[in-house]
Amino acid sequence: MKQFIISWRQKLNGSKRGQSLVEMAIITPLLLFLFLGVFEVGWALRGYLVLANVNRETVRYGVKNGILDYSIKDPATVGYDVVLSHTLNSLSDQLPLKFDAGDSNATIIMSHFYVDTGYPCIIYQGVNPKVPYEFDPTCDCNEDNPADPQWFTRDDLILHPDTPGYAYYAQIYGINKTTRLGGGSYQAMADQLALENNQLNCNVLKTGTTGELSSNNVFIAETFYDQPQLLGVPFLANRLTNPIPFYTHTAMRIVVSRDANTTNSVGPTCTVYPITFPQLVNPITGTTVIDAYEGAPPGGFGWLNWDPGDNSNTYVAEELHNPVLTMHDFMGLKPSPDLSPDPTNTGFNVGDWVSGKTGVSNSDAVMDELEKLVNKTILVPVYDTHGGSGSNKGYHVAHIARITINKICLPRSSASCYTPGSKSIHATFEGYADESCQ
Repeated sequence: MKQFIISWRQKLNGSKRGQSLVEMAIITPLLLFLFLGVFEVGWALRGYLVLANVNRETVRYGVKNGILDYSIKDPATVGYDVVLSHTLNSLSDQLPLKFDAGDSNATIIMSHFYVDTGYPCIIYQGVNPKVPYEFDPTCDCNEDNPADPQWFTRDDLILHPDTPGYAYYAQIYGINKTTRLGGGSYQAMADQLALENNQLNCNVLKTGTTGELSSNNVFIAETFYDQPQLLGVPFLANRLTNPIPFYTHTAMRIVVSRDANTTNSVGPTCTVYPITFPQLVNPITGTTVIDAYEGAPPGGFGWLNWDPGDNSNTYVAEELHNPVLTMHDFMGLKPSPDLSPDPTNTGFNVGDWVSGKTGVSNSDAVMDELEKLVNKTILVPVYDTHGGSGSNKGYHVAHIARITINKICLPRSSASCYTPGSKSIHATFEGYADESCQ
C-alpha cells in the first residue's frame, strides 16, 4: 500500500511538471511579445520626447533678438539656415535627423505670423468710422467668431506665409510636406491668432488701460519624423507601426528688444500715406529736401484715394490716420485715357495707376492728421506722370519713397511758414523702399 502511494505521488508530480512545461510553452511567446512591446514603446516614447525637445529648442533660439531678420523679402537672408544649424547641433546625435536635399528622413517647417489687429471695436459716425479711431466700450470681448462684424478689420496688419508677397515667412527643410497649422491652412491659423488678439485688446481697453495695443508676433516650428522600430520584430512591425510617424510643433512670441538696433521682425509692408510727391532727380539719402507741391505740374498735386469710389475729406483723413488702408481698400485704375477703376487690381504695387482726389482741400480732420506726421518717417508714393481729370484723376507710381516730414505749410497749419497762395509739404528723402509694395 505504501509503495502504491509513493508511485502515485511520483506520477502526480510528473504530471504537474508536464503541465507547467505546457503552460510555460504557451505563455512564453506572449511574455516575449509583451517584453519586446515594452522596449518598442519605450523607444518610441524616448524618440518623441527628444524630437519635441529639439523642436522646442529650435523655436526658443529662433525668437531670440538678432537671429531672424525679415527686413528683406528673401528667405536666404532671414536666418532660417542659422536656426537649422543650431537645431542639428542641439541634437547631439540623439536622433538621426537628416534634412539635406536628396538625403532626407525628416521635415522641419519654420513659419512666422505677424498679427496686429489694432482696435478691436470702434465707434462709427453714421456708416463711417470716427477718426481718430476710438474704442467702443459696448464691444463683446467674449465673441469667438473671427468673422463677427463687431471686430474692426480696417486697421488690421496680418501677415503670414500665404499673404501675397510674404511666402518668405516660411521655410521647409527636408522631405516636402505641408503645414498642419490651422488644419493645413496658414490663413485659418492667422484668423485664430487675430481673434485671440482682438479679445485680448478688447479686455485691456475695457479696463481703461492706456498705452500701445498688443500684437501677436509668432514664430512656429513643425517637425515631422518617421522613426523605425528598435527591433522590428515580425507581427509587431507592420505598415501601421513601423516606422512610427511623429509630429510636433511649438509656437513662441517674438519679443522685440528695446534696443535701438533691434532686428526687423515684421519686414517691409505696403503701409503708404496718400501724399503724392513728384519724381525726384538724383536724390541723396538724408540730404535731399523735397516738396510735395514743388515740381508738380499745374493741378498735379492731390491726395490719393486707395478706394476710387470715396472722394471725401473724411476718407483722406482716415488714410492719413491709418496707413494700413493701403492693404485693405486699394483698387487701381486702368492705364487708359479715362483711368477708370480696375476691379481686378486690388494689390498696390509700384507701376500702378492710383486714384487722386479732385482739388486740394485741407479740412480740419485732414490737417489734424497731417500735423501728427511732422518729424515722422513714413512711406509715400512718387509719381512720374499724372493724367485724367475730375473723378478720373490718377497718378502713375514710379517708386515708393521713405521720407521724414519736416514741416507742413497749408491753410490752418500750425507752422508759421504758410502764406496765402503758397502751399508746401517739406520732407527729407531717406531712400527708396520699392520692395515694400511689390
